[in-house]
Amino acid sequence: MCDSILSIPSNLSEQEEVVLNVILEYMDKNRFFDTKKILSYIHSKFKLMSVDINNTGIFKHLQSLIDKRMIVEGSKLIRNDILKNQKRNYIYEFVMKHPGSYFLKILEGTGFPNHVVTWHLKSLVEFGFLKKVTFDNHEIYFSSTISIKNAKLMYVIRKKRTKKIIQYLNENDHGVSKTELANALQMHINTVSKYIDLMEKFNLLTKILDKQKTLYFIEQQVSSSLSDFF
Repeated sequence: MCDSILSIPSNLSEQEEVVLNVILEYMDKNRFFDTKKILSYIHSKFKLMSVDINNTGIFKHLQSLIDKRMIVEGSKLIRNDILKNQKRNYIYEFVMKHPGSYFLKILEGTGFPNHVVTWHLKSLVEFGFLKKVTFDNHEIYFSSTISIKNAKLMYVIRKKRTKKIIQYLNENDHGVSKTELANALQMHINTVSKYIDLMEKFNLLTKILDKQKTLYFIEQQVSSSLSDFF
C-alpha cells in the first residue's frame, strides 16, 4: 500500500477519504489518474467492500478531490507526494522566498536544468502549491496564498532597473524628472518611462508638476517598506 494513505489531509470528508484510498491503491500500480477509467475501478472495489456509494456519489467525490487539488487528471502523483521530491521542494521554497519570479530567474536561482524546472513548476501549479500569471511578457510564479496584485508588485520591485530607479530617487529626494533619470542611469528614455509607469501603477512613486516638468519622488514610508529588497 502507498505511504500517502498514512497522511490524508484533515479537510476531507469520510467518504472522500474512502474514495481517495481506493484511488491511491489504483495509482500505486504505476497508473495515471483517469476519471473515466477509475470510476469503474472504484465502483468494483466498493462492491467488494460493501461500500454504499453509487456512481453519482463516486463522481461527486472525485470532482471534490480534483477541486481540492488532491488529484490531477493525467498524473501519477497526488498532492501529498508533491513536496517529497527534493528538487521540486527546492523550487517551491525558492518561489516562496522570491514571489513574482519568472522562469529564467527560477532557473538562475535553483541552478537546475530547463526541463527539470519546467516539469516541477507544472506539478506545483497543477496541485495548487503555486500560481502563475502572465505579466510584462513573463509568466511569473507565486504562492497560492498571495494575491495576483501583490505577486505583480513583487515582480516589479525585484527588477534591476526598478531598484536602480528607487535607489537614485532615494539619493536625490528633491524630485527627479524622467530625463534626469535616463541620463543619470544611462537608460533610454522609453525604458525609464516604462518603469515609471509600472511603478506608478503600484503606488511606488509620488509625482508633482513643477514648471511644466514632472518630478518623481519616493515617499519615506514606501522607501522603508522596500528596504528588504536592497
